Amino acid sequence: MDLKRSKISVSIIGGTDGLGKWFAKFLKEKNDNFNFEITVTGRNKEKGSAVSQELSVNYCSDNINAVEKADIVIIAVPISHTLSVIEEVAPHVPKGSILMDMTSVKEKPSLKMIEFTKKGVSVIPTHPMFGPSVPSIAEQVVILTPVEKCDNKHFERVKEFLENAGAKVIVVTPQQHDEIISVIQGLTHFVHISLGSTLRELGVSIKDSRNFASPIYEMMINMVGRIVGQNANLYADIQMNNDRVTNVHDTFINECIKLRDTVANKDKKAFIEDMELTSAYFGEETKKGLYYSNKAVNAIVNENMALKESIGKEITLKHIYTGKIYNGILNNIIDDKLILKDLKNDKKEYELNIYEFNLL
Repeated sequence: MDLKRSKISVSIIGGTDGLGKWFAKFLKEKNDNFNFEITVTGRNKEKGSAVSQELSVNYCSDNINAVEKADIVIIAVPISHTLSVIEEVAPHVPKGSILMDMTSVKEKPSLKMIEFTKKGVSVIPTHPMFGPSVPSIAEQVVILTPVEKCDNKHFERVKEFLENAGAKVIVVTPQQHDEIISVIQGLTHFVHISLGSTLRELGVSIKDSRNFASPIYEMMINMVGRIVGQNANLYADIQMNNDRVTNVHDTFINECIKLRDTVANKDKKAFIEDMELTSAYFGEETKKGLYYSNKAVNAIVNENMALKESIGKEITLKHIYTGKIYNGILNNIIDDKLILKDLKNDKKEYELNIYEFNLL
């Protein structure tokens, strides 16, 4: 299959929401150079019709009908439904086509796709390392885990397409993927969700605590808020569907207990030795961590200072997610709110969340 032929039929199973919808929009925007005919499926017909009109794509309520003549089939349903959907649609994907999935685990879906597809179907398990809130695929990581049931030409064309769009493509086996993701997502999410629940149990006022915050605490609170504010079903699936996560959790908890006991025993020597061992293990990454964290903190501080200095002046703001531009006089900053007066109508004001906008 040539990605630049006259028409490429793409069916996204679960394309009416989340990352499935994001990729439908992404592919539609590539039609200046490609001729993608996109079909999305979803259980909610009303939502499907709305997405069809919004993105100018086709909607089909029947998964099997949607894949029977597709050149590319992308399964973008929740992890807990992925295996059953593969069993449903994979046997109907035509020979010569590509079958992909978008889940955060790869071993089990890979085996299922190999088992249920016809000979001649290219299986390319895929994991985009981003969520549907990102505005662009540029600089985003996409992991491809090709299996033996994959035509090399198909794989290279998909890889080239993603790289040309600006993605950073990483190629590993499904087993390698699940091992590293058990740390990158399994541990990261587990730690931040635990931090959030700890603050909740302690009764800490998150808003009030920001008034006393060091830069590190501020960054931690922002990361905890980012994660606990996401789709809880998705995060539960990530924790519960990768068999390697349990060992990661156990190791983390054991290290927490060891550190707690060191502190409780006031064993300063053991504390310092443990911290220095970890620093040595990180090596040059400690310098990189300091640099990037300082860079992030300084970026926020500098923009906040620039906004305060702009009170009473004309400014231009761009919404981080929608790209919408606001231009006006900055009347005031109250907590996290920007009070912007419309240039064309003195009586019209906008109250904008500072964290949703970039100052241009």
